[in-house]
Amino acid sequence: MKSTVVAIDFGTSKVVTLIATAQSFGMNGVDIQGVGSVAYQGFSNGEWNNPAEINHVVGSSIKIAQEQADNKSKITEVYVGIPGEFTHIRVFNVSLDIQGSDPRVKPEHVDEIFKLADEEFNSVSFKNEAGMIMQMPGVVIHRCPAWFMVDGGKKTLEPVGQKGRELSAMVCFIVADDCFPNYVTRLLGDMGITVKGYCSSLMGQAKLFIPEAERDNIAAMMDIGYLNTDFIIVEGDAIIYHETIPLGGGHISAALASELGVSLDTTAEQLKRRFEFSLIKNDQEYNIPSEEGTKVLTYVQSQLEDIILPVVDALSDKIEESLDNSGVRLPEKSSIYITGGGLALNRGGREYISSRIGRSVREPAKVTINMTEPYFSSSMGLLDIILATINATDSVDKGIKGFFKNLFGIN
Repeated sequence: MKSTVVAIDFGTSKVVTLIATAQSFGMNGVDIQGVGSVAYQGFSNGEWNNPAEINHVVGSSIKIAQEQADNKSKITEVYVGIPGEFTHIRVFNVSLDIQGSDPRVKPEHVDEIFKLADEEFNSVSFKNEAGMIMQMPGVVIHRCPAWFMVDGGKKTLEPVGQKGRELSAMVCFIVADDCFPNYVTRLLGDMGITVKGYCSSLMGQAKLFIPEAERDNIAAMMDIGYLNTDFIIVEGDAIIYHETIPLGGGHISAALASELGVSLDTTAEQLKRRFEFSLIKNDQEYNIPSEEGTKVLTYVQSQLEDIILPVVDALSDKIEESLDNSGVRLPEKSSIYITGGGLALNRGGREYISSRIGRSVREPAKVTINMTEPYFSSSMGLLDIILATINATDSVDKGIKGFFKNLFGIN
């Protein structure tokens, strides 16, 4: 039976609404019927850069997707992706003893592990300015295991049935800042639309684009957007580390506009998109129509490198610094996946960053026949995790073991 899903993804340069029908779990069974992509000024440092435009932008995005899908009925329910900048990660290690003459892990033990993690999470508090003890702010949108271990043995995500007297786990919570869901819920509510659920777009990308075997051995991903870059480290089904770096593709365009004295939105953006990274010197020329359209402007490789490379070098250094600060040992053979439209569109960009950070940087495999452009990676990740959540909920409703609900962070 087909079900229709409407998802809204907030990027740093555009809002994307997807209308899709799904016949089965996974992206192979998805038919994307409508896409509404509307540019806007985005957000930075946890604030909207132009709050006055948000209502119009979101409404236009929904309308375009609906028209493309030829959907005559009013959209009343949506899922929303929360950008990385409005989320943070909390990680807890918990364990419990297993009793009995033949101790084995049962579903109820896994359920108890999650309850212990919830207790640890809820026990974290802080003292406000008035001296009152307060619970840490934020709303949990995902609760996921990085691993389970039985008697300190091999890490696994499927501990049920294993024999042992102690079950331990690393459980990670993705917590959204209250301001984002509160604002978006009110915004859409005024349009007569209910938010069915909030999901982490980063978590969706990680599970969609990083192969399971690599996630089990610890993997990393950099989502380079227009105004920032989200760097995450993933283990199992969880994000165990996340940092938002305030550098993205837009900073390259801004540097070009400033140094060359050209328009940010036209000439500078064209130069950024057409620029090709090269590990060897060359005299390539870039011919761009003038803003008046009366002549052609010519720029040479070395001229653009002097402007672009310092920005990308600074971003690469920040990624290296973030990896060092994470305290996580990323295996030497592990690749760092690159997504987002900030740099992935540039020929040689992936190789250049790889040379700077001294690690393999890979593009994710294509998962659909359409919307394969890097700047749609966040939207596709969001859609995938929404479908996974719906599938998990349906499975629980049909009587399949309830603890699987916890693996997808469904409360």
